[in-house]
Amino acid sequence: MAHKWAIENTPLQAYASALLFSPRGSLTRRLFLHKEPIHIEVRPAIGDSWSACLSTLQGHSGPVYSVAFSHDSARLASASNDITVKIWDQSSGARMLAPEGHSGPVNSVAFSHDSARLASASNDMTVKIWDLSRGVRL
Repeated sequence: MAHKWAIENTPLQAYASALLFSPRGSLTRRLFLHKEPIHIEVRPAIGDSWSACLSTLQGHSGPVYSVAFSHDSARLASASNDITVKIWDQSSGARMLAPEGHSGPVNSVAFSHDSARLASASNDMTVKIWDLSRGVRL
């Protein structure tokens, strides 16, 4: 919202400037190539395309069987064959929690509607409910 005034009062300038930061191969950039400001140079140069992959989270030592976003999209939970559940900060990719307690591969995870709890299902024939605010099993 810091730039709200500028965007509301000079929208064409905002759109023209944004062209410089879109991939060279994008439809928008190709359609409006003649509208690019020629007096501005972006360094490093913007590539021809962007990857659809926004982030790669690493930390499991076995195959990942399930992932779930919290309802507020702030966190991501992952379940793995390595007998672990991991909770990640979705925006930074940092691991927030790794609740322990399963004795077999974890197959599935699901957040409660308020994102305060997480359920995990495992080959150890248990479902565990985790209190995410305290990082403990209920």
